Amino acid sequence: MYQKATVALLCLAALTAGAPAGAAPLGIRDESLVVTFFGKDRGYDLHAITWRKGDVALAEFKADAENGKLFEVTLRANDGRGIPLFPRQMPKGTKHPPTDEIVLDNHSQCRRRSEASASTGDQRTLTLRWEGCDAQAATGKRAEPGVADVVVTLAASESKPGIEWRIEVTPRSGRYGVWLVQFPFVRLVPPGRTPANDVFVYPRGVGRMIPNPFDGGARARYGFKDQFLPYPGALKMQWAALYDTELGGLYLATHDPKGHQKDFVHHPREDGVWVSVIHYPTRMGKAGVGYKSAYPFVTQYTRGHWYDAAQIHRRWALDVWATKGPLARRADIPQWFKDAPLVLRVSTKGPVRKAADTTAKYKAYFGYDGPIPLIWYIWSEKRDAETSKADSAEMHAGNPFPAKAGFKEAVTQLRAKGIYVQPYINARTFDIPGGVSNIPPDILPSTVREQNGRPRPWRAASPGFLDMCRSTDFFQNSVRDVGVRLAREFGAKGAYLDQFGGLQHACFDPNHGHAPGGGHWQVGAARKLADKARSAVRAVDSDAVFFGENPSDAFIDALDGVLYHEDVWPGLIPLVPAVYGGHWITFGRNLNANLDDDVAFRLALSNTLVFGSKLGRIWTDSDSFLTDARFAKNMTLLKTAVHLRVAAKDYLQFGRLLPPLDFRSDPPEVMATGTRRSTGTGLVSRQPAIMSSVWEALDGSMGIVLFNISTSAQSYEFTLAADRHPAVRKAVEVQQVTPGGATTTLGPLAPLNPILKGQLAPDEMRLLVIK
Repeated sequence: MYQKATVALLCLAALTAGAPAGAAPLGIRDESLVVTFFGKDRGYDLHAITWRKGDVALAEFKADAENGKLFEVTLRANDGRGIPLFPRQMPKGTKHPPTDEIVLDNHSQCRRRSEASASTGDQRTLTLRWEGCDAQAATGKRAEPGVADVVVTLAASESKPGIEWRIEVTPRSGRYGVWLVQFPFVRLVPPGRTPANDVFVYPRGVGRMIPNPFDGGARARYGFKDQFLPYPGALKMQWAALYDTELGGLYLATHDPKGHQKDFVHHPREDGVWVSVIHYPTRMGKAGVGYKSAYPFVTQYTRGHWYDAAQIHRRWALDVWATKGPLARRADIPQWFKDAPLVLRVSTKGPVRKAADTTAKYKAYFGYDGPIPLIWYIWSEKRDAETSKADSAEMHAGNPFPAKAGFKEAVTQLRAKGIYVQPYINARTFDIPGGVSNIPPDILPSTVREQNGRPRPWRAASPGFLDMCRSTDFFQNSVRDVGVRLAREFGAKGAYLDQFGGLQHACFDPNHGHAPGGGHWQVGAARKLADKARSAVRAVDSDAVFFGENPSDAFIDALDGVLYHEDVWPGLIPLVPAVYGGHWITFGRNLNANLDDDVAFRLALSNTLVFGSKLGRIWTDSDSFLTDARFAKNMTLLKTAVHLRVAAKDYLQFGRLLPPLDFRSDPPEVMATGTRRSTGTGLVSRQPAIMSSVWEALDGSMGIVLFNISTSAQSYEFTLAADRHPAVRKAVEVQQVTPGGATTTLGPLAPLNPILKGQLAPDEMRLLVIK
């Protein structure tokens, strides 16, 4: 099927619809895929990405005004001055200097286009060149001739999976520098032309799946629409996948070990899901400065399940972001926090003493003997001209003190009862009364500066919140010193770092010690900030812990745990534990928000429990959840889940997530409509009546968690496949463990593909241990 031309150009037969008549597209292949391009007369547009074994197109070209290209490069003059990145977040009436911006893509007029290939053993490279390309002004009124050269390189091995894509842009002009690079554009299509079998997955929150993303109704049901998802930030990991459940599909990722600033762009349509990546260069817009990929964009064939795609990423990611090893062996995370089954949260809008007393009641109610973390909001006294939100405690002009009266005594009281307090600290913004017009002179040099030289507000709606550049010693030391003071003077055990996990606005201040604009400096700065705070506070209290708000995997080794934002969402799947199970501590956002809704609460509680997260956060501002009869049934269920989490911690906290169970007949669905931000407002979430997960402990035993979230008894029957669940490759024994930890032996299992069956009562939770 494949032939190599005598000129050493790797040419591949046209394998998919849309190939130009009488022409063989250029291409490169790995062990499973072939990537083909049109010729120079078509600007080397991506022709197709095809699964070789089944001759199935996974991606195909289609002309499209917005997406129908291979790359797009934006260049700017005048050090990038002009319209800022994300101008909608600037205060109304902000005036910007003129923008001198030009754009080119692979269709631009170029002095010369050429292609070449090289081979060494089974290693292949394909190089596509555009030299002396003209760029069109953003206004569309003029063109800049011969402004840049572009080189795209693909590398692969015919005996290994994965094709790596890179791009290099070299300006020829002394006036312009590269501002943004969007590359590559890939139009995913239904594998095998069976959209009903297709699923798109991506790692927002704990993970999401979109069945049949080519159907407008399906996209609406799952809230899947045009989106620009930053990494690090909204995305926990830097990958996505589209697959057919029978034929498999395509894994797409950037394998970037330093966390450069980038956006993953999804444009779902009936005729395809367009995927591309926006790269933010180092020294954005500097005259004569180009861009060269510091990391590859990777395409690889994946089998037909989200778990299989996650394992591709796991094989790369564990060696990059989880270098301190499994949680069970990480000495830098205190054991008390590893073992804690839940996380509490309190906000003192009322008396501090009351908050402490009610929190102690919750600890007693749950009956967990070990320490429990408590994130404490609004521990600061209200200050003159404060612009902070009513439910947080921002760094007021860099200083959140003084603390509320009685705060120290409350922390001491709680600590004696095994409740360890992590006060709120904002790790991104300072609250400046008067906003940008009133920045104190000691703070002004450390603010984030947009490319026009102005201090950058966090968002237009909060003009008093200024982005502080995390690379500055001033801001790093401010966060550290607040944490140390809280530990030393008040007895706090660490802190909750709000707004830590995402990237800030790009900073262009040349005095901060980082390259202006993009690059990976923000990840390095955030990690240094966390390390300074953790190290200094642990010199005061070695058991202190630090959490981040919704951070990406780039911070696994920098923090002790992470709050994720979504408790319930349509298509929620455990992509994070599928990649990082046993290496990353997560906990939910506001589990108690649905305590008055039996169905919604069971959805939230079950996916938090079976996905391996700590249960949380449980708000303890008042004792109403304990005293109001409306919540009694669900609080009892939550208490049961807490004890099952304790009994199953070797699996849910320290174990590796294995492929999900394949039930002989699918359990019925339980549905709830989201009413809050963390539940997908207005969207209907569906989860199986039996929520389940399978885990492998460090000792090789296997734990199966089952939770019947329906109002009726549910029977189950499933086969444990030996190729997916290693424990059953030999004769084993099955034990049933109750939420209280009592163990009952159920008997032996024969090796290789045994069948388990039984019945669960409504609300019943069960842990089956196989060893």
